Parts: sequence; C-alpha cells; structure tokens
Amino acid sequence: MHLLNKLWICDVRRYPVSVAYIFAVCAVVLGLLLNKQGEGASDCFQFNKLDSCYFNDTNPYRLYGSKTAYNVARGSSSIKPLENNDSECEPVFLYLLNRHATRYPDAEDIVEMGERLVILQGLLANATEHGQVHMCPSDISEILSWKINMIPSDDNSVSDSGKEEAVDLARRLKMAFPTLLLRNYTSSDFEFGFTSRVRTRTTAEAFAKGLFGKAALEIEYPEPKDDKLQFHKLCNKIIKESGVVDKEYEELTKFDDGYLMESVRKSVSWRLGFNATREDVKLMRNTCRFEFALFGASPWCAVFSEKEMKVFEFWDDLDDYYEDIYGSKRNYLQACPLIKDFINYFNLAVRGEGPKAVLHFSHAGALKKIFTRLGLFLNSPPLMADSYCESESRKYRSSLVCPFNANLLLVLYKCRGEYFVSSFLQEKPVVLEGCQNSVCPLNTFNSVYSSMASNCNLYEICSLSYV
Repeated sequence: MHLLNKLWICDVRRYPVSVAYIFAVCAVVLGLLLNKQGEGASDCFQFNKLDSCYFNDTNPYRLYGSKTAYNVARGSSSIKPLENNDSECEPVFLYLLNRHATRYPDAEDIVEMGERLVILQGLLANATEHGQVHMCPSDISEILSWKINMIPSDDNSVSDSGKEEAVDLARRLKMAFPTLLLRNYTSSDFEFGFTSRVRTRTTAEAFAKGLFGKAALEIEYPEPKDDKLQFHKLCNKIIKESGVVDKEYEELTKFDDGYLMESVRKSVSWRLGFNATREDVKLMRNTCRFEFALFGASPWCAVFSEKEMKVFEFWDDLDDYYEDIYGSKRNYLQACPLIKDFINYFNLAVRGEGPKAVLHFSHAGALKKIFTRLGLFLNSPPLMADSYCESESRKYRSSLVCPFNANLLLVLYKCRGEYFVSSFLQEKPVVLEGCQNSVCPLNTFNSVYSSMASNCNLYEICSLSYV
C-alpha cells in the first residue's frame, strides 16, 4: 500500500478532535512509517558528510542503467568463434538483435536540462559564496562553467559517438566471422531490419557502413518491421483496446518514496550546499549519464557518490523488473515473435536456404523482454523495494544487460554434421535457458523454444491481466 494511503487517520473529517492533535498524531505515524522503510537500508547506505572530489577520481562509477555507454558494459571482451577451438566447426548463419546505439535525450528533457540546470548553477554559485558547498574547487568550477551541448532538434537521434559504436561492432563481428560477413552486400545474403523509429534505421546504416564501407550507401533497405521488432508497442495497443486495467508498480512507488531515495536527495543537497528537490536530483543524474554516453564526460556526475549512483541503478532495475522482465508473465510471453523468428531462420539455414546474416535493430523494451523469454538473469527472490541491501550480487543489472547498442548474437554452427547455436550478449558468451553452456545443440534449442514459437497469439497474451 502506498505510504499516504496508510494515513487515513489524518482525515480530520473522520474524528471530532482538534486539528492540532490530528496533525501531531500524523507526524508521529509518518515518522514511524519512514523509519520502518529505512530499517535495514541504513545498514548498507550511510549518509556520510565527507567532502568529495570527482575531478580526482580515476575510476568513477559508470553503471547508469539503460543509458550506460556500450563500451562500459562490454569491457574488453571480444568474441572467440567456435572454429578457433574446433577446426571441424563452421558458422553457417548469424542472427544479430541489436538495440539502437547511443542517442540524445528527447526534446522535452533537453529543454528541461537547458532551463532548470542553469537555475541550479545559480544556486550553487550562491552556496559557494557562503561556504556551504562540500565539493572540491575543480568540481564546482566545472559545473558552473557548464553549457548544454544539445538542442531540442537532437530529439532521440543517434549521436556521432553512437554511429561509431555501431561501425566498430560491425567491424569486430566481420573479423570474428569472415566466412559469413566478409563479402560484398547482396540482399539474398544480408537481411536488415529496423523499426519505424529513425534511431534504429540510423544504427542499421552505421552498422552497414562498418561491414561494407562506401558500398553501404547503395543498399536499398526494406520497410520497417514493427510487427516483429516493436512487438511491445503492439502489445501496449492491445492492452488499451482490451480494457485491461493494470495495477500500479507498487514496489517502485514504495522505493521512490522511501528511505534510500530520500537519503540520496539529502546527501546531494548537503554536497551542493542547497536544498535540491527529488526531481532536481533525478535531472542531474539523467544529464550525467546522457552526457557521459554522448560526449565521454559530464560535470554533473560530480554531484553523486558511488553509493548514490548504485541506489539509482537499483531504482532502474526495479522499474525494469515490473515493466519489462520477470515481474509479469505478460512481459516476456509477448516476445514470442522473435523466438519464432530465430527458429524459422535456423531451419532455413539447415536446409541451405535463406540469408547468411539477419541484422535486426530494435529498442531496449524489446531486448529486455526477449532476454527474459530466453531465461537470462532470473533473480530469486524477486526484486522488491526493501531488498536493496541484499541485491548487490543480483543477476539482473540493466547497466550490463541493456546499455546503448546492446546486442544478442546467435550463430548457427555445423560441426561434423550436427548443428549448434552459439550465443553471445554484448560479445560475451551467455547460456540460454535449457542449454548446458553457451554452445547449445540445435535439437535442444528447438525442444526448449519451439512451443513458445507455436503458441504466439499476441492478442491473447496481451489481453492477460498483469500477473
């Protein structure tokens, strides 16, 4: 139950006693409820009044949820093809499902950053004059000299850095799988797909540039494939049309209103020397993570300690849990169009038909749902508002699972007459549900996932209540 719903006693219309008495009781009750929410959380998050200096931090925390830069999530990993260890194995088909590369915020957020952060700069300047700021001079100077480097027309478009991410990924995959990808473009060998959102097509075009160089300019791309690559939007439409009423994400609301988020707000306010609102703190964090992904640096990151960034990261993961992954069966059941796609293309490849590579570009919402349908990163017990302290080693971290340019790669191999599926996430081997390791016999893959492909009626799935 939401915190305020518990304060029914505060309705003075219910009881014929003095208003002052009622408000006194309410203050006590509210304090007790907040303390209860904070029980345990204070054990792993302490509000330490220590001056900070982000400018001198050589290893700042960079896991920023779904706005994490791809190279941070990928690290230094590189794909190790199966044929490197077994000369009798050859790749015969490749399926890439790729999130769009780094993009700008939407126009509304850009406007808010340009307007509100200037006001916060003024508050910081005033607090600095009065000796109330607890940051080193370099951090203060960087924030006060900040100017926004985005304009509203950048709205959701892929940045130059994002295009380079896609180009670089294509080049690495071409080196890893030359027999499939090191060839001239033909529409029979390469199938591109993207959604009606411009950022997915831009990412696809940049990826094609990495594969084919200038010849990529001659590619005639197909129409968008929203039915397959943006199935989650179709599902949302079905939900509205069917009249399904979803319950609120109570766990996220409880966490947002609870001890930890309020502690972060107080801690950031103390560091800045003025009282920042909850929305101010979220805006500064959002600016930090977008600017780092776009430009490689942001002075607004100096506002946060590592512990505070981890609280925000959990907040993102909690949101994902109920919005996109295991919090509801409907979240992952709706990903069946992609499961069907995998199986259909594998069957074609076994018969020696179809393209050599399917290269599809979509969005975080689709990727998180298909990752869940493949049984990846299942947390047990589920993420809850009061489980932050026990969540440090949680399996699901949106920062690592679905950063900008996130990708799932499935490579079909033929080894001594048998077929195997080799799976990678962010270019690292990953084990799919039902498989013993990252190289899975195709027969096993089909036995686990064929029923999901054959039972794929989105109108039935998306009419389900949120369970």
